[in-house]
Amino acid sequence: MKNKNRWAPLIIAIVITLVVFGVDIGSKYYFDGFLGSEPVPFLPGFIRFIKVHNTGAGYGIFEGKTIFLILLTTALIGVFIACYITKFVKSKTAISKTLSVAFGFIVGGSFGNLFDRIFLGYVRDFIDFDFMTFPVFNLADVALCVGLVILVVYFLFIMPKENKKPKEEK
Repeated sequence: MKNKNRWAPLIIAIVITLVVFGVDIGSKYYFDGFLGSEPVPFLPGFIRFIKVHNTGAGYGIFEGKTIFLILLTTALIGVFIACYITKFVKSKTAISKTLSVAFGFIVGGSFGNLFDRIFLGYVRDFIDFDFMTFPVFNLADVALCVGLVILVVYFLFIMPKENKKPKEEK
C-alpha cells in the first residue's frame, strides 16, 4: 500500500500539468478567434478581454526574441522536471502533494506559452485589468503565478517540517 501512495503525487502533478495545458490552449484558441480589435468588457471597470499577440515576455521584455524565449523556457522546464524526478526517485516515501500541485501548475503553464511560441511565434494573451496598467496575460500566466506561490509556501512552511521528521518516518 505504501508503494501505491508513493505514486499519487506524481500522478497529481501529471494530471494538473495536462489540465492546465489543455485549458490554457483551449482558452487561447477560443479568445483568439472570438475577439476582434476592440476590448470586450467582462467585469466592467475590472477585467476585460482583448486580443494581444505577444512576441516577448511580461512588460515587453525580450520582445521579438522568440528563439531565446523558446530555449530559455525549454531549459527551465527541463531543470524543473529533472529536480522533481530526482526528488521523486531519491524519496523512499511519497513526496509532498503540495510540491506536486505547484509542479503541475508551473509546468502546465510553461508548456502552454511554449506551445504558442513554437507553433505561432508569439503568445496569445487576452486578459486585461481595466482598472490599472498591467500587462495583458493568459491562463498559462495565471497558472505559473499560482504555482510559484504554492512553491514558495512549500519551501517556507512545508519543507522545513518535512526535514525535521526523524529519518525512520521519512
